[in-house]
Amino acid sequence: MKIMKIVFVSNTYWPSKNGVQMVNQYLAEGLVEKGHEVIVLTCQLKKKVLEEEVYNGVFIKRFDISYSRLRGYRGDIKSYQAYLKKLDDSGKMEVMITVCANSFAGICTYPVMRHISAKKVIYNHGMRTGKINLDKITSFKSFAKEIICT
Repeated sequence: MKIMKIVFVSNTYWPSKNGVQMVNQYLAEGLVEKGHEVIVLTCQLKKKVLEEEVYNGVFIKRFDISYSRLRGYRGDIKSYQAYLKKLDDSGKMEVMITVCANSFAGICTYPVMRHISAKKVIYNHGMRTGKINLDKITSFKSFAKEIICT
């Protein structure tokens, strides 16, 4: 079996406790158990935890990025984007899984996505009201266009 280098980008991961976090943790740790190398890039919690750590075989790196409805995403976005490109350039990322495409994971990743050579997987856990116009979505193609263009 080929060992893959997989990077999850998600706004939530352990030690947070929510549905998205649980699914991400289940997938990431399951891939580690199968022998793959897994990195999770996520946001720093309000209650500060380690910026970098390994938990159950998964390397976690947290960035000081936050969101408010008034100001949008703020914080260390440029550093996050540079780190993502560095992982790709160094061969430490063969697959990038962007979780919740309309959150930090997507919004802060899309500007650099075309410069990343790794295979890309983008998925949502659900839709929330906001910038995505659900009336325009009639196919997967229009869904992808609406997500990427918002």
